[in-house]
Amino acid sequence: MGRTPASSRPTACVRLPLMHQSWTSFTFVHWRYAPKAVRPLVPPWLELDTYDGRAWITLAAFSIEGVRPPGVPPVWRGTTPEVNVRTYVVGPDGRAGVYTLSLDIGSLPAALAGRYLFQLPYRWADAQMAVDDNVSYRGRRRWGGPPARWDIAVTPSVAAAPGDPALATFLTGRWLLFTRYRDRVSAIATEHEPWPLRDARLDRLDQNLLRVAGLRESKAEPLVQFSPGVRARLGFPRPAGRLTGAESPIVTTVATASSSGRSREPA
Repeated sequence: MGRTPASSRPTACVRLPLMHQSWTSFTFVHWRYAPKAVRPLVPPWLELDTYDGRAWITLAAFSIEGVRPPGVPPVWRGTTPEVNVRTYVVGPDGRAGVYTLSLDIGSLPAALAGRYLFQLPYRWADAQMAVDDNVSYRGRRRWGGPPARWDIAVTPSVAAAPGDPALATFLTGRWLLFTRYRDRVSAIATEHEPWPLRDARLDRLDQNLLRVAGLRESKAEPLVQFSPGVRARLGFPRPAGRLTGAESPIVTTVATASSSGRSREPA
């Protein structure tokens, strides 16, 4: 089976979108971990994707706007903050994607839809976002899982994000979100323009989302990126593989030049 690694551009066209939405004021906070710390949090039917021998965990904070099915006006006005914790995987079909450990959103209907229609670990949260000289995200979980909270503030740079472009692609060039329906693995495709990434300064970080997800918080400085946002098209869940019984955990290693319960120790 061929493999489709992470890419800075969409790896598949969403010809018939389930919905349109915009993701705005998008902050990525990335930490690297030893694969053995992350592998137990990922189901065995997904491969853990690594970069230079390290797994990565990302806290993504942003706002959702303009949610609408094709051909109709937005189904709700205003903005809805979301914070999710995710890691990087390869599906049974060989395509690179994302597996979410938690998703906290400031809308109960959205949390219910994500949880029961898409089988994703959505939680309802009291969440706020403010944009001034910096961008801040604050909230606490209200329903759907163990208590959790976050208080994050970043100051975006006007310059494009420096650093390792292959690592940036590995972390943000993901166009599939994997989930499971009974004995089937499904992938939800997204399509949007390439991320306009900027460097960002982390002004404040007080959260327990990683610990609640089962990870020890890393003492290393995270990699922080910011994007003004993108307009996205989300596809219907599509089959990406069938479960045939006990699945063996697999770790996929990506080299530098390539793209793509108990708390676990960071790297």
